[in-house]
Amino acid sequence: MSQELRLLAVCNYPSDTRPAHQVFVRALLREMRALGADITVFAPEPVWSVVRAGSRFRLPPRREQRDGMSIHRPRYVTYSTIPLPFGSNTRRWSDGSRLRTLSREAAALEGSPNLCMAHFLYPHGLAAAHLGGLLRVPAVVSLGESSFDRYESTYKPEEIGRLLAGFSGIIANSPLIQERCVVRYGLPEGRVRVFPNGVNDRHFYPRDRAEARELCGLPPDGLIVVFVGQFIERKGPSRVLQAIRSRPDIGAVFLGYGAQVPSGPQVLHSGAVSHEDMPMWLSAGDVFVLPTLDEGCSNAILEALSCGLPVVSSDLPFNHHVLNDDVAILVDPRDPSALSHAISTLVDDPGRRSAMSRAALARSASFRLSDRAARILTFLRSFL
Repeated sequence: MSQELRLLAVCNYPSDTRPAHQVFVRALLREMRALGADITVFAPEPVWSVVRAGSRFRLPPRREQRDGMSIHRPRYVTYSTIPLPFGSNTRRWSDGSRLRTLSREAAALEGSPNLCMAHFLYPHGLAAAHLGGLLRVPAVVSLGESSFDRYESTYKPEEIGRLLAGFSGIIANSPLIQERCVVRYGLPEGRVRVFPNGVNDRHFYPRDRAEARELCGLPPDGLIVVFVGQFIERKGPSRVLQAIRSRPDIGAVFLGYGAQVPSGPQVLHSGAVSHEDMPMWLSAGDVFVLPTLDEGCSNAILEALSCGLPVVSSDLPFNHHVLNDDVAILVDPRDPSALSHAISTLVDDPGRRSAMSRAALARSASFRLSDRAARILTFLRSFL
């Protein structure tokens, strides 16, 4: 009989003040708990910032029970990432402050975890590696970052390589991240296991389109494309809007937040919605469009597939392990004309949309969150 897994998870975690924060991490931990893992979460919160000094903001409770797990939110001082002379910055100060806070929290922890797991390399992977050494238990990191460039603005590649090499196991959500660890940071390929992201298919499934549009306050007729992601250049909401400008018969729904807020006569909705409501908004659309420039493994695309939407997205390597010609049209995400042509191809061909919708549902069966959680648990228990 395998040993009970008592997991200390170091990550950001949703709260009443930020309910949409890292909902994908929450979903995975809930599935792992449902499969028998005993989980305690360390989700440190910045209590004061040199950038926000004097500002008022509400913090969640230091400890709470949420989703059947004990959530600890110890406070630390953050120094943000302010440039310093000689190419340095203040991020190391923030990481040090966080490590000291988490060390104190771990020393006072009731019960004894037998494994630490972090989501994303910095700052939480750094913290999990430290806590694993402090508690004398294995440490594992789950990587889903689209890029490590922001890390290398603070840490040298050899420092990042040493941190990665110190983990008992590394989880990558895409083959590209595995390749990055091997090629860029010198890890043996066998040290990095690929577990693509997954979707809760008990929640993400197609709803009746007419009902979905009524509930979302969208027009009952007409073609609608849906975008989900941050309103930033990398994700490309402005490129979607540019691509449909020549087609006034197409409306667009933009679900997310950020600086590039889409607006105009074709924008039917622009703003954040709760993750609970996301399947209804997806079901109200005809085509999912995400001209993203970089990803690990896009949860938004997986959720769209699970709701039966054909996809228009980027013909770049990060998409190739998820999307194929049966479910998607892949284009150069920086080419507005190619993006426009792909969208028009699908909205003008209901038969193709219908066939791709059926294929999307079949494809989504390969990315069930419950299956991913079970595989990760087996991997984690191999270190006990």
